[in-house]
Amino acid sequence: VYRELDFDILFGRANYPCVHPDRMTPEDTAADCMYELRMEQCEHADRCPYLIQKEIVQGSNVRSLNYSYFLVSSWPRKKPTTYGFYDECHILPDETLEFVGCTIRDGERMRWRLAEFPSCYDSTRESATKCMAWLEKAVGKISLEIAGMKTDDAMDKAKKSRGERLRSKLSQTYMAMQRNSDDWYVRSGQRVLDYMGNKTPGLQIKPLTARHHFPKLFLGIFPRTVLMSATVGNVSDLADELGIEHYDFDHVPNQWPPESRPVHVLDVPPLGHSAKPEAFQIQAQKIAKVLNELPQDWSGVVHVTSWKATELLRSRLEFFSVPSSRLFIPTRGRGTHHQMDEWNNAKLKRPGMIVISPSMGQGVDLLEERICLIAKTPFPYCANGSFEQERMMYSNRFYRWQTAADLEQRAGRTRRGRDEDYDHDFIVNGYVGIFDGSFKRMGMAKSCSKDFTDSLVFE
Repeated sequence: VYRELDFDILFGRANYPCVHPDRMTPEDTAADCMYELRMEQCEHADRCPYLIQKEIVQGSNVRSLNYSYFLVSSWPRKKPTTYGFYDECHILPDETLEFVGCTIRDGERMRWRLAEFPSCYDSTRESATKCMAWLEKAVGKISLEIAGMKTDDAMDKAKKSRGERLRSKLSQTYMAMQRNSDDWYVRSGQRVLDYMGNKTPGLQIKPLTARHHFPKLFLGIFPRTVLMSATVGNVSDLADELGIEHYDFDHVPNQWPPESRPVHVLDVPPLGHSAKPEAFQIQAQKIAKVLNELPQDWSGVVHVTSWKATELLRSRLEFFSVPSSRLFIPTRGRGTHHQMDEWNNAKLKRPGMIVISPSMGQGVDLLEERICLIAKTPFPYCANGSFEQERMMYSNRFYRWQTAADLEQRAGRTRRGRDEDYDHDFIVNGYVGIFDGSFKRMGMAKSCSKDFTDSLVFE
């Protein structure tokens, strides 16, 4: 859409090839630049696709940047436009937390000869102080290391570039903790990070809320700031999480009336951690009934929240007479783009295929699919001692908002703003349904956007 509006777009550096003849590998991108923060000093800067496009965008009055690039670059703040539009603003809490926080693995610590990680297995003020002290020393150590590297050696240039990125990351976390030392999740020591099911050494620091950091990162830059999203959920909940105290909210009415885009909420038992096997059997029976009653040439998606659930649900649906040849599960661990390629190929083999997946809830357009089923209310998984658990305990209100925003995203994958995506008089063009009683039992509609709740049909 930004191309259609003639915006000048600058993608992240990894989207542009490196043209330096001494680059480490032929696949290197501008993100691997040996000059890092001094890219303009490269002797081949005049041919760099990234720098060429950057110069165009810097001189533009209508430009588009992704959030990661906006956060790490200083020039957008030095050359602001009249308006700053933050699209898909429902992701801003997580964007803020990821940018401010940091995760360091043991291999990285040893590569830069940093001190042993302090032992911190709770999020107390004492643990935060220990981690801050480690960060301060690490920044100093990395600075000394890169200062002693040769400027005419390609290997040293590449390592120096990585070091400057790491130093910048640790510095921004340290400064954020200095500004506000409360409300942090901190873990550090020999058994902190997960790797292939095992606990490994590392350090993880992350804010429990974006409210102390979002205003500094995103507000006060433009004379006018506009946050936009089709799945903004309960607006006051989002504003509270982002630390926005004063705002005007404009609700743009959906061009499609609620009756043309119903979301059916089925009478199914809650499917939480304590749900009994019979509850899942009832769910599968109701999903199978819907699939078998809808046109058999309609393809669709069933959203689950884990890869384990894909196999379990497929087995139950087969038991309730959904043909196994109709059910498809993409390959785990290959990335959404690869999984979508697999799915598109599978659809060609048989009309009316149904994909069961935990990875197609956001960022995909299911334009041919007519069926969209949510098999599980997507509450974030909260293992004991995890960041997700502490964040939920910090703000159950935002935990519910986060779940509602995710659910709205999943429900909207097959309705992409085309006339044929919506129902008309006596013509049903699709089916969207929620098959988890937790949605109703937990009162999740209160955390959803009005546009979404208007479309709910309880059955």
